[in-house]
Order: sequence, then C-alpha cells, then structure tokens
Amino acid sequence: MIKDFLQKTTAVILISLLTLSGCMLPQEEALLPPVLLQPAEINFITMEVGRGDIIDIIEDRALVVPSVHYQLTFPHRSGYLEAIEVIRGSEVKEGDVLARIETGSLEMEIIRQKIIIEKQQLSIEEIRVLGGNRFTRRQAELTLELEEIRLQQLEHELEQAVITAPMDGVIIWMTDAAIGDFINARVPVLTIADPKHVHFEYTGLLMPQMHFGMEVEIQIGENLIPAKIALNPADTPEEYVRERRERVFIIPNDPDDLPDEVVPGMRYGFRILLEEKHDVIIVPVSAVSTFSRQSFVQVLIDGLRTERDISIGIADGTNVEVLSGLYEGELLIIGIER
Repeated sequence: MIKDFLQKTTAVILISLLTLSGCMLPQEEALLPPVLLQPAEINFITMEVGRGDIIDIIEDRALVVPSVHYQLTFPHRSGYLEAIEVIRGSEVKEGDVLARIETGSLEMEIIRQKIIIEKQQLSIEEIRVLGGNRFTRRQAELTLELEEIRLQQLEHELEQAVITAPMDGVIIWMTDAAIGDFINARVPVLTIADPKHVHFEYTGLLMPQMHFGMEVEIQIGENLIPAKIALNPADTPEEYVRERRERVFIIPNDPDDLPDEVVPGMRYGFRILLEEKHDVIIVPVSAVSTFSRQSFVQVLIDGLRTERDISIGIADGTNVEVLSGLYEGELLIIGIER
C-alpha cells in the first residue's frame, strides 16, 4: 500500500513539474516578411544640344599714365628743403619755380658781386676819360672779366638750388619730405606730366594672353575708344617684351578721341576680342567636367545616364564650344531633380 502510494505521488509530482516547465519556456515568434527598399526616383534635368555663337574676350581695367613726364630733382646740389611752391594736381607753366633748397648767403653774394662788377665798369670808364695808358686799361678789363665769371658761377649755384618746370604740365607726384628736411642731390622731388598725352598700362594676370598689335576697346563712359597693344617706350623687340615685360602698353589709335576727363591716375575698363565663332555646338560651362585634362559631359540615352568624352574649344564664361564628342539634338544632362 505504502509503496503504491509513493509511486503514484512521485508520478504526480513529475507530471506537475513537466507541465510547469513547459509553461515557462519562451514561445517562438513568427518571422516578419523582409521590407523591400525602393530606389528613389531620379529626374534628370536636360537640355537639347544646339548651335549658337560664342565670343572669347578678356576684360579688365588699365591705368592712365602720362606719355610725357619728368622726374624733377636738384641734380647737382644737396641741401635743406626751403619751399615747395605747388601741390599735387597743380597746373604749371614752363619756367615756373616749383621748389628750392636753402642757399644761405648765396643771394647776398650775388648782389655783392653785381656791385663789384659795376664798380669795375666805372673804373674802366674813368681810365678811358682820364686818358690812362693801354696797360692800365687792359688790366682793368681783365679784372672785370674775372668778376663776371665769378657772378656766373654764383648764379649757376643759385639755379641748382631751384627746381623749375621744364614744360607746361600738371604735377602728378611730389615727395613726402617736409620743409627743413635734408634733400640729397638727384633724389626725385616732383613729377610733372603733360596731361594731354597719355596712354594706358596694364599689369594684371591676363598679360600672358595679350600680345603686340592686338586691337583693344577702352570703355570710357558710354564710348568705346579703339586702341592697340604697343611696344614699350624703349621700342624693345616684341620677343623680349613677351618674355620679360612687366606691363602692357595700350595706345589709343587717335589720342584726340580721349575726352578731357581722362587724366593720369584714373583707371578704365578695356576688352580684347580673342576669337569669335558662329553656328557651332555650345553647351553650358557648368555641364562640363574635367578629370586628368579630359573633359566630359553626361547625356541621357533611352532614359539612362551615359558619360561622354568631348573636346572643347573657346569659352565665354557662360558657354563653351564643343569640337567633338557631342551632337546636335542629343539630350545633355545639366542637373538632377530628386
């Protein structure tokens, strides 16, 4: 009895444990179907390849420079600056005193020397009237000559202490030195120019594209003044100018075409036509890519994007000429609309 009871009890406990264990095991979840990703639709922005005209020009600004000008110095004398009689922009006449350095008692010496000469002239006249012998008279005449030479020397020294205008013109530059500063001989003090004779000089990055003889248009107000690229003032051979030039000289075809408002120091725009082509295949510059010196575009063929190598010609900053690799009527991809 007891044995049977224990066996039945053991069986019930085992069944209960197995039932409880089954309830605690995790239930397998059903797998969800995978999500299918759809690629985003791409809409290409295209344009039909066509023909047109294209002009290759270069444009910049050039400085007005006087064709005739002089740097003025005290060529043979140093000294302390006493006065500058003009300012920048002053119009002067030939012979006008422009600047001078201190001369000390030089002017008084000149006055004294003129008095000595006059006294000697009176002595000669006295000898003539009183009937002096020819030896006395000749000695007096030689003394007069020496005194006159001395006067010439003093006056020459005074001239060297003064700068005068060598021509009618305008002062376009002057030294920063102040009154009382020491000025060395042959150091520029002023620059005078003829404002009626000017040319244009260019020193920008476009110089390698500019060559002797090119025709230029200078924009002055609403007017286009015809001009040409010239040799430098020293008539240096063009081969030397092309290799070593530091500036390009632009000379108006007719200087009388320049209005009076054009003065040294101002800048005006210019343009040079390098090349002009008509009825050629052109595409936007923005549609052309370059890698390893090879240019290419993208065209749409049967709804598919295709890369195409091309050869290009001249450009105008907006469009570029296509020499080969692209044909009229094809669809050129110029953008993407997502």
